[in-house]
Parts: sequence; structure tokens; C-alpha cells
Amino acid sequence: MDIGGVIRTNRKKLGLTQEQMAVRLGVTAPAVNKWERGASLPDIALLGPIARLLGVSLEELLSFRADLTEEELAALIQEADRRFSQGPYDQAFAWVRDTLAQWPNCGKLTMHLVQMLDSWAVLEELPEDGERDKYITDHYVRLLESGDEDLRRAAAEALVLLHIRWKRYEGAEAFLNRFSRYDLLGKLLRGQVQDESGRTEQALRTYEELLFQGCHYLTLVFQHMQAAALKAGDRDRARMLADKQGALAAVFDMGKYAELSPRLEPALAAGDADGLLALLEDLLEAADTLGAFAGSPLYAHMTFKPRDPSMTGMVRRTLLDVGAEADALREDPRWAALRDRWEKEQDAG
Repeated sequence: MDIGGVIRTNRKKLGLTQEQMAVRLGVTAPAVNKWERGASLPDIALLGPIARLLGVSLEELLSFRADLTEEELAALIQEADRRFSQGPYDQAFAWVRDTLAQWPNCGKLTMHLVQMLDSWAVLEELPEDGERDKYITDHYVRLLESGDEDLRRAAAEALVLLHIRWKRYEGAEAFLNRFSRYDLLGKLLRGQVQDESGRTEQALRTYEELLFQGCHYLTLVFQHMQAAALKAGDRDRARMLADKQGALAAVFDMGKYAELSPRLEPALAAGDADGLLALLEDLLEAADTLGAFAGSPLYAHMTFKPRDPSMTGMVRRTLLDVGAEADALREDPRWAALRDRWEKEQDAG
């Protein structure tokens, strides 16, 4: 509601006529009428007296709010979409300027409207325009200092993609520094910048590192999901998640041991001697595939540290300890024979 509407609504609540209000403020009734119709605004010196007379704060009188409600935000975004869809781009741009000038600190509104400015310029194949590009860039740069992490990250992504489109690769790399070295999106954008700027080998290594990092991240997610399922007593779900994790390891060339090992915890929980014995035997055999990814063509541009030869023995020793503590195998002569064979091999190694 504008100031005229606030005056009219609160005047009527108090049961005052325009003439009575005018007398109390020392102005004319036509002046009050003009305020309420929006034909003119009160003198700044009258704002305090008007607020006191009507029993409202200055913020209420001026309809001041620090930020938009979600409903208001949605309405403005919808209006922007309508203007870009139906009207000339320049007129929509002018409306965006005016709207953001009214709400300069609303980060969500800024992000949405500036993204529309950029995407519609691309969609309409508009030529580069220094004023427009500077306006878009300046607003994204401001969002880099937002208190909202999601807005900061989205602004950094937008700035990188803008500079890639403009073939300003040094500028793109400057904004890549806004991403953590562990941020998957940041790494993907880095690979894109390297590829677009002709550094193909670097780009391939970056993409391979992203695959490798992503595989380990997803593996951790599966492990936590599986642990939660076992804690809840849902063994069927735990086995399903083990199968999914094993398939993930196969796709990313992590080696046979990585494919089989997710099945161990569900097998221990099930207490099935035959299944557990077969799995432990397969895992003991597959222990020497640890680090198999280093020889995969999927990671041809990456360099890995040489695998520690003692790691295989340590993993086998852990598996033998696991089997020894499993109730299902405690009195099983097949386990005793398997354990003795591998312990002899460990000693011989």
C-alpha cells in the first residue's frame, strides 16, 4: 500500500474527515485529498506529525519493509517473466532496473531478475551491449558478498559461465577461486574453462579427478545409507544398497575388492555361514585388486602414488580377524581351513 492508501485507511479508522485531519495538521483539506489520491506527497516535515496523528510508525506510513515476502517475490518474478515474454527486451530491462532499485538488498530477487536479463538476451540473440553486460556483471559481483551461501555460489557459477561465453578465460578463472577445491561444481567449471581455452589435457585430467572424487563421495553416501538400514534392521535394503555400491565401483573401475566389500556388513548381520564364508573367500582373493583404478583408462591423465605393497596384507589380516569374530563361522571347519591357508600365505609373504 502506498502512503496515500495508508493515510486514507488509518484516517477512516480514527473516524476523521479529511477536513478534520487538515485542521489538526495545519494544511488544507484539498491537500489531504491529493495525498490520498496519490496526486501529491506530503512535505517531508509533515511525515512525523501525520504518523503521530494516525498512530502509526514512520515505517508503516512509508510502507517500508526490509525485504519482500515469498508471495511478493513470486509475483515480481512472474511479472518479469510476462514482460520478457510479451514485450520488447529494452522495456523489460527498464522495468528490472526500476524494480531492483526499489529492492536493492533482496538477493533472491536480484538473482532471478538478472538471470532473466542474461538468459533472454541469449535467447533473443541480442548483440553484446556494454551497458547491459556491466549491469548484469555488477549485480552478480554484489551477490558474491551475500550472506546466503546458495546465492554466493550461484553468482560465482553465473560469472564463470558469462566469462566463458565472452571468451574471457582469465576472468572466469578469477571467479573459480570462489569455489572450494572440494566443490564438485567448481571443478566441473574449471574443466570447462580449461577445455574452452584450448588446454585439453588439463581439462581431461580435471574431469577425471572429478569422476574419481565423485565416486568416493557417492561411496560414502552409500555406506552411510547402508549403516542406517542395518541399524533399523532392514537387511533387504542394506543388501540392495550393497549391490548398488558394488555396481558403482564397477562403473568407475575401482577393482573387484571394491565391488565385493559392500556386501560384508549385510552378510555379517544375516549370520548365514555359507554366504559369509563364500564372500570372505572372494574378498581374500580380491584383496590384491586394491588400487586397480590406477591402471584404468578412465583415469589415463591422472597420476597416482605407487600402491603400498603391505596394504594387501593388512586388508587380508583384517578380513581374517572379521571372520574369526563372526558367530556364524566360529565352529565351522571350512572357515578354520580357509583361515589356516591364508594365514600361511600371509606368513610366507
